[in-house]
Amino acid sequence: VIDRLGGEEFAVCVINAPEQAGLAVAERIRAQIAALAFPEHDGLTCSASIGVAVFEPGRALDDLLKGADLALYEAKRSGRNQVRLG
Repeated sequence: VIDRLGGEEFAVCVINAPEQAGLAVAERIRAQIAALAFPEHDGLTCSASIGVAVFEPGRALDDLLKGADLALYEAKRSGRNQVRLG
């Protein structure tokens, strides 16, 4: 399930998947975005910083989103174009 949260932020829900599967999905998305090139714009490339959070029973949705947000900002602080777990 994919949803746009606003601006350039998106949420991807991977149902019934362990942590490693969620990280693998995020890494595939990041790699595909990084592979994009725009030769008509002097070879402009794209990158994505991605935060991953794992739902656990009893974890509130707001807490889940906050965890993903914190991981996203850690990816940006660490040099961008990375996946981090929160």
